[in-house]
Amino acid sequence: MVEAIAWAIYGNESSILRNGKEGVKRSGALPNEECQVAIDFDLEGDVYKLVRTIKGKNSISDATLHVNERMLAKGDKAVTEAMVKRLGMDHKAFFTSVFARQKELNSLSALRPAERKRLVLRMLGVDVLDEVVDSISKDSNALRSTLEVLNSLLIDEDGEERVAALRAECDSLTSRRGEILEEMARSAEKLAALDAVVAKAREAMERSETRASRHRELEGGKVSLGSDIRNMMSRRQRITSELASLDEKARMLASLGDAEAELIALEGRKEHLDDMKAKHSQLMSLNQMVALKKERLPSLNVEVEQAEKDILALGDPDQAIVTYDDVIDTYRTAESGHREESNWCTGEMMRLRREMKEKEAKAEDIRTLGPESACPTCERKLEHQYSFLLGKVAKEIEELVRSVDALKERKAKAEEAGRKASERRGLIEEKRREAVKAKERRGELQKKISMVRAEMTSAETDIARAAEQIALLGTVEYDAARHDEVRRRLSELRPKVDQAIRLRTDLQRRVPLEAEAKDIDGRLISSNISLAAIVQEIEALAFGPEELSEGRKAYSKARDDRDEQQRKASAMEGEISGIDGSMSSALARMSELESETRRAEQLRREQMELNVLLGVMKEFRSNVMSRVVPTLSRASSELFAELTEGRFGGMELDDDYEVHIFDGGERYPLSRFSGGESDLANLSLRLAISGMIAERSGRHVDMLVLDEIFGSQDNVRKRNVLNLLSTLQRQFSQIMVITHIDDIKDSVDDLVLVSETGDGCSMIGRGG
Repeated sequence: MVEAIAWAIYGNESSILRNGKEGVKRSGALPNEECQVAIDFDLEGDVYKLVRTIKGKNSISDATLHVNERMLAKGDKAVTEAMVKRLGMDHKAFFTSVFARQKELNSLSALRPAERKRLVLRMLGVDVLDEVVDSISKDSNALRSTLEVLNSLLIDEDGEERVAALRAECDSLTSRRGEILEEMARSAEKLAALDAVVAKAREAMERSETRASRHRELEGGKVSLGSDIRNMMSRRQRITSELASLDEKARMLASLGDAEAELIALEGRKEHLDDMKAKHSQLMSLNQMVALKKERLPSLNVEVEQAEKDILALGDPDQAIVTYDDVIDTYRTAESGHREESNWCTGEMMRLRREMKEKEAKAEDIRTLGPESACPTCERKLEHQYSFLLGKVAKEIEELVRSVDALKERKAKAEEAGRKASERRGLIEEKRREAVKAKERRGELQKKISMVRAEMTSAETDIARAAEQIALLGTVEYDAARHDEVRRRLSELRPKVDQAIRLRTDLQRRVPLEAEAKDIDGRLISSNISLAAIVQEIEALAFGPEELSEGRKAYSKARDDRDEQQRKASAMEGEISGIDGSMSSALARMSELESETRRAEQLRREQMELNVLLGVMKEFRSNVMSRVVPTLSRASSELFAELTEGRFGGMELDDDYEVHIFDGGERYPLSRFSGGESDLANLSLRLAISGMIAERSGRHVDMLVLDEIFGSQDNVRKRNVLNLLSTLQRQFSQIMVITHIDDIKDSVDDLVLVSETGDGCSMIGRGG
């Protein structure tokens, strides 16, 4: 029960889970069953409710902590951290001071000296002083590192102040800026004179460009008019040639005669013969179709009669399918029931075999212990219980074997019945497939009858319609030889008629060509006059290409001279801007360095203060440490003397918190003494530490738990321990003693009895 309380407070620590997470659950619990511990307690006037659980096959832990009905923490780790902070001790301190477990009374003395010392100081809260000293030391070191960085920023490699160097740099920049301003004034005068030279050269160049543009325009007009005159003369020659060709075509058109009139008369005759040929072909086709349809009708009647006989032979397959489906469902249901029965038997046999293995392992454990061994729970000899336990387990195993055999027989019967049902279902399914095929065959025959009857109806309709068309056509007379003669003559006339049409079309171009020739003659006269005027103006302009080239060179040189002067002025302006930027940067850097200088002075004062505080805290820690060992030694010595009734001269702790006992005036280590005396010494030390923790922590935890501390003590010392525990009730409101010794129950105020129920569980009751 107390370990359950420890697990609820600290969770899955190795010192608590001695058998892993599975050891937390009760024996025989299923993997998916939930394990939960809930405790309610008061602490410093607050009401706490703590719940911790393990759930699922993977044993996932969770926890909640409420204080005064308000959620304080949720989650496995979060709740553990909150409880460690509230109680002021971790799980190691808990098991070393508050809870002394069975066979672990000497756990503190068994630790290594350094570990034992750290644990005691942590339990007493003295380690907080170490944390304070370390924190002050770290702050001082951090300030020292910061000062070293600041000094590297304020002083250069030669040991000179960087601020002084920046001031000298600013003075040099100011002097150079004045020199550049004077030079910029002289440059402005030169630039004004060069601007006037550039303007004059640009005016001269623009006049040359105007004359050059007019010269190019006249030359272009001259070239364009010359090209137009040549094109018009070429076109005039082609028109003369085309007019001569048209005269020849007129003579050819007259030679073709009356071919067109004959062609028109023959085309009318051909249309009549084409119509008679079409009617003749239609009449022949209709007569042939009627003969074929009448020949097909008797065979279609035979096909319909045979299909109807085949349908009658198939019977009623639909009713057979329904009957077969009902029988198949019955057998399938039976198969499913037998399969479920078999699976259940298999699962039960597996469960019983696992239980048999557990029983056999339990019997083997009992045989290994033997009748003279002690019970692992109460430490009593097994004796006559040995045979009783073995016999009980053997009977349980025999009963399990009989149950497994009965399940095997039941499983075999279920499987045989399922097999027979499956075979019968297979036979019925085969018959059903045959019925389905018969149904499909009946459908095919019905479809065939419909198609044949439709074909017969269509044939009769086609015959009637063909008779009507034949009557409408009547007698048709067609002369194939005359039809061929007309087509031959038409093929001879068509090329001649086509040629005559082309000639008449070409002759229509004579009038436009004659008008175009007259227009070209007029335009040639006008173009020659314009060309002569352009040539006369070019000669009067008298422009040479070198005139424009010289003007452009003069303007380019003047502009280059001015641009060069502008570049010099821009360079000086850029230098002025650079000087201004450098001065601004230097002034800003000077301001930063002056600020860092003031900060360095402040940090030096803070470091001096921290060094003084560090010395004070170290002296205070040494003073506290010097009083811990004597105080523990005195308290534990008084308790040890009371428990041993003055048999020994007391006990003492050295600087490593190692226990020593005074015997006959001599100081001896704890290892020299018997188990009972050693247990009393360790108990005294534990009680002394618990008392100091309760006093120093403001009685946060006023509970003490002692598990099997009387096993090595005689009756006198048992009584002394009980008397001592009674006096400790002033410090601890709850003192719990866990023991298998019966006579102890008569000496306690409240008695709780815990007993096993035989199924892996325990039962709690109140004693009388």
